[in-house]
Amino acid sequence: MKINKVKINRIKRVMAFVLVLGAVFVQSHSYAESMREIKLDTSMYLNSESGKNLVGRKLQIWRVSDKITDENDKVSLVKSLENYSTEKLDDEYKKYGASIITNAISSDGIIKINFDKSGSYYVRELLNVGEKRILSSFIINVSFDSTVTDIKPKLYSPPPIENHGGYKFLKVANDRAQTPLQGASFKVMKNIGGYYSAVQRDSKDYIVTSNDKGEFFVSDLPYGTYYLWETKSPNGYLPLSKSIKFVVNSKSGISDVLKIENKFNSIFNRNNTDGGSGDSISKNRSSSGTITIPKTGDVMLILLTVGGSVLCLLGYRLVRDDKQFI
Repeated sequence: MKINKVKINRIKRVMAFVLVLGAVFVQSHSYAESMREIKLDTSMYLNSESGKNLVGRKLQIWRVSDKITDENDKVSLVKSLENYSTEKLDDEYKKYGASIITNAISSDGIIKINFDKSGSYYVRELLNVGEKRILSSFIINVSFDSTVTDIKPKLYSPPPIENHGGYKFLKVANDRAQTPLQGASFKVMKNIGGYYSAVQRDSKDYIVTSNDKGEFFVSDLPYGTYYLWETKSPNGYLPLSKSIKFVVNSKSGISDVLKIENKFNSIFNRNNTDGGSGDSISKNRSSSGTITIPKTGDVMLILLTVGGSVLCLLGYRLVRDDKQFI
């Protein structure tokens, strides 16, 4: 019996070990199924003059959208993000999670990247101080249903010189005199793939503000369609509820002036205009300094007071009679 017990214990241990191995296998298999491996192949550039320093380079990747399918939208987004700093990109797309930093490109020019979420990702080189860009930035769509696993990035080439232009604006009040308004601030935006993205100047959002004549300008923008979002309205005026669309082209900075109107905020100005009479309490005071009761509603007040007194009296009588009856 003792031998049988030993054998039984051994069998139990073996079975427990098998169960543990099975659990580990199932978990690892499930994890593998939830990851999508993409291989970036740069081997064709290793022997070229521009690509000879690729080995050892790393890439940084941000998830920027659930899915961007239009190729023109991809190109526009890459172009708009080129001047973003790493910190700006981290802040802009933090809702999609932290960025990914890949392993270094191997001696055979290959990088393998595992993605745990589908979506559109922005990929660019992670450069150290003094390094020049070798690979162009690009957008990669990751899908667990797709059969595409190999991507061949393109070599970087400086962008062609673009035509740039500007636009003039005039901020005025919505009144007959069209009074110029100072102090209105706007953020310059672009719509890329259905998402609004701020135009950058020196790694900061491009903000413009109207001067004392109500004028403000945007300048040195590549030709295209842009939008103004009002971030601060002039004092005493209602903020705009919609964006302002404008197009920069060869003529926009010469003759075009877009007039933007703000409506007068009557509530704000009524509450903040004293007219020499002080606050709302002082308006209800008589010249003798005592508080006067408004005349409106005096009759109703008297009726309610009398009615309340009658009801109280009736209630008292009913309670008293009820006690006497008991």
